[in-house]
Amino acid sequence: MTKSYKHLRGALLVLFLCLLSAAFSVVAQDMAYNESPILASMVESGEIPAVADRLPVTPMIVEPLESTGEYGGTWNFGLSGGADDFFFSRTIRYEPLLRWTPDWDGWTPNVAQELIISEDSTEFTFILREGMRWSDGEPFTADDILFWYENIILNEELSPSIPNTYTVGGEPAIVEKIDDYTIVFKFTASNGFFPLRMAMTNGMEPLSQPRHYMEQFHADFNENASADADAAGFASWVDYYLSKADDAVNVEKPRLGAWVMQQPYPGGDSVIVAERNPYYWKVDTEGNQLPYIDRVQMFVAEEVDALVLQGLNGDIDMQSRHIESLENKPIFFDNQEAGDYRLFNLVSTWGNAFCIFPNLSIEDPTINAIFNNIDFRIGLSHAINRQEIIDLIYLGQGTPSQYAPHLDGPFANEQMSYQYTEYNVDLANEYLDRVLPEKDDEGYRLRPDGERMFITANVATAPLAELVEGMELVRQYWAEVGIDLNVQVVDRSLQWERKDANELEIFVWAGGGGGGLDVILNAQSYFPDRNAAFQAPAWGAWYATNGADGIEPPENVKEMGRLYNELVQLADPDEQIVIMNQIIQISADWYPEICITTQPDTFGIVKNNMRNVPDSMIASATYPDPAPTNPETYFFVGGEG
Repeated sequence: MTKSYKHLRGALLVLFLCLLSAAFSVVAQDMAYNESPILASMVESGEIPAVADRLPVTPMIVEPLESTGEYGGTWNFGLSGGADDFFFSRTIRYEPLLRWTPDWDGWTPNVAQELIISEDSTEFTFILREGMRWSDGEPFTADDILFWYENIILNEELSPSIPNTYTVGGEPAIVEKIDDYTIVFKFTASNGFFPLRMAMTNGMEPLSQPRHYMEQFHADFNENASADADAAGFASWVDYYLSKADDAVNVEKPRLGAWVMQQPYPGGDSVIVAERNPYYWKVDTEGNQLPYIDRVQMFVAEEVDALVLQGLNGDIDMQSRHIESLENKPIFFDNQEAGDYRLFNLVSTWGNAFCIFPNLSIEDPTINAIFNNIDFRIGLSHAINRQEIIDLIYLGQGTPSQYAPHLDGPFANEQMSYQYTEYNVDLANEYLDRVLPEKDDEGYRLRPDGERMFITANVATAPLAELVEGMELVRQYWAEVGIDLNVQVVDRSLQWERKDANELEIFVWAGGGGGGLDVILNAQSYFPDRNAAFQAPAWGAWYATNGADGIEPPENVKEMGRLYNELVQLADPDEQIVIMNQIIQISADWYPEICITTQPDTFGIVKNNMRNVPDSMIASATYPDPAPTNPETYFFVGGEG
């Protein structure tokens, strides 16, 4: 993070004060508003109203990082394949009710101009911006949020289970409209985490269903919804509705972001274009309607190497995602003058750069029993030469480590960080012999049923392409101790689809939640708290649905879940730290995943004429970089990019 992790307690205290405060507000002073020349010409031709009539009564004022910008230009960056839509939430779509501050020391108002929190943290009253509009010019009001909650979240066909964000102790929130611009979330018990979750990408969910547009696809509002779905080629109105609700697929759907997509992703085009939203509700400190940049152009590359080449050629204006691997840094550094760009620093909050997650909830009973034997996992860990991987793949940057919180923060746990990281083939064999002592003629270990212990690890081609090379080394290390490993390289979308369906034997990824607020907000690598959990998807589904789905986990996992449910109700950061450390210790003793190295800081590139981009920013799954640094204020010197 941009602040030292030793200041985490202070950062959490800031959050605590936020929770106790009566309100947060960003108020526009009387000012004359300005707009892009493109929009001014549209006003002149009568296509859209004047800028003052398009903005809310209280637009959000954003202070640019360096200076007031200039209008114009196109921001070019790249997507990886057909399953990179989360990148939109990191660039053009991050508009939650609340948002992270750029240096991630807490939250600040966003779509909601004010939040009033009850003393017991059971009621959260959001004051919306009067006169705010969707991208098609229709009003955005509390009715849109109420429609989302009552007709999507509480509709069992569209939402088989209510997300944990909107429950406490399994009890769903009550959402009430007070007036057109006031809506309150009421919980049956304290929910101290709720404002934090509303600053995450989760905070975009209540704003995802423009009622005036979406109700035409909903069976409760359109008696012909099923017939319309059938005519459109969908099996049910639910499938049709979900397709129309998908921001990446349905470009006709109104939205609230600074730029509006013009064609679906993935689609037939290799370039996706988004254009400025005439009704965007933010201005700079001088009254200039944002964004400064006219267009965003995203080219779709099937291979990361193509993105790297585009960056080196100077065809990328600003990007870190996909190209930021350490092996790329020297060539990007040396090519700065030729490519007319500069590097910025990414300070990682990841708990580990390279993790191997045996699926502990896999349904195959033989593999399940083997994977859930901790001696098996310990043996595999001791068989890995971590320092060699660090030297060959991470250019010597990193320290052999398991998945763990950063050691300079309040969640440090040396046991979790360093246990079983010694490279010792004899010790590896000793542990594996306790589980699979028999071998075949080629020296590979046999399962209890006499079959060779053959397992498959799925690793994605992007965005962590270095893991492919790393797993080839792991395959060789494990062969030395009698484990036959197949490394299957697949597209990320297929890898994650299989993981979520509980089909994978081993999932390979990095480990989040290592530093700062990420430890308590992104706890899925400490225990499976959602169906997307890396180490046990079916256990995560059980936890996330309060037992309605998935597979019931063992008692230690359920205990971590009980503790985490207690933690998220708390507003006191000191109490949060105490309970999270209990969860971390249980996880350390459990040892669910096998990890390799600490995550070194990485980098991104930005063209020299693109300004208001920080020289350093946080890299995290929970902090969707670069979105909290206000991309709507990025601009090109001279207005051309």
